[in-house]
Amino acid sequence: MKKALLYIAVVTTFLFTGCANMNGYGASSEMTDVKQAISTAEIKYAEVHSQGIAWKNTKKRIKKAKEFAAKGEDAKALAQANEAIYEANQAMIQSKEADKTWRAAVPQ
Repeated sequence: MKKALLYIAVVTTFLFTGCANMNGYGASSEMTDVKQAISTAEIKYAEVHSQGIAWKNTKKRIKKAKEFAAKGEDAKALAQANEAIYEANQAMIQSKEADKTWRAAVPQ
C-alpha cells in the first residue's frame, strides 16, 4: 500500500511539474523576432541536450522553424521556435524537480 501511494505521489508530482509554469524557469515570454527566436531555441536546446535532458520533439521544432523561416512563413516559424524555447525550459524544470524528488521513488 505504501509503495502504491508513493508511486502515485511521484507520478502526480511529475504531471503537475510538466504542466506548471514556474517562475524563473518556464516563463513563457514569447519572442517576436524570428531569427532571434530560432537562435535562442538552438542555444536552449544545446544546453538541455548537453545535460541529457532534452525532449525529443524540441529539435524537430527547431528544424521546422528554420524550414518555415526559409519559406518566408514567419508566423509559423516564430510559433515553432517559441514552442522549442518553451519545451527546453520545461525540460530544465522537469530535471530540477526530478533531482529534488528522486529519493521518494526509492524503496526503503
